[in-house]
Amino acid sequence: LPPVVAGDALVQDPDAIQIQLGYPPLLEFLAAITDQPLYRDDPATAVNPVVIGGWVGMFVTFLNLIPVGQLDGGHILRAMAGSFQETIAALVPGVLFGLAAYLYYWKDYGGNAVVIWAFWGLFTAVLASVGPAQPVRDDALDTGRFLLGLVTFGLGTLCFMPVPVAVG
Repeated sequence: LPPVVAGDALVQDPDAIQIQLGYPPLLEFLAAITDQPLYRDDPATAVNPVVIGGWVGMFVTFLNLIPVGQLDGGHILRAMAGSFQETIAALVPGVLFGLAAYLYYWKDYGGNAVVIWAFWGLFTAVLASVGPAQPVRDDALDTGRFLLGLVTFGLGTLCFMPVPVAVG
């Protein structure tokens, strides 16, 4: 779909808030194979709102696949790793807090990018402390289902973006 163009009055307004989305690798790949640029040199031109809808879907997918507690990622990892899932889930909040610190101290991002990952660090700490659901049947996965779990986490990783939204 065609890009959206803002009027000159809005672009020249010094009080206008500019929101920039960080694009995940999966969205960049889809844009490349369809020959539709996500990045434009013109500040008055932005992607179509349908692309923003896809961006939201990818961001929510990544968050849901974080491998802790009752999130889908926690369920998948519990099926794949058994009780070792609790050890992995205990590391996730530290990774998210580390990402927030990295963005703040080394990349000079402030505000929303740091707050998003600090919030999810706290949220995953609570989920990790509660633990995963206990399955009714705790059988080991066959090779096909284990590979499907790896593919799912791979797709979730392709939906990750370190700075989802930058407000300036």
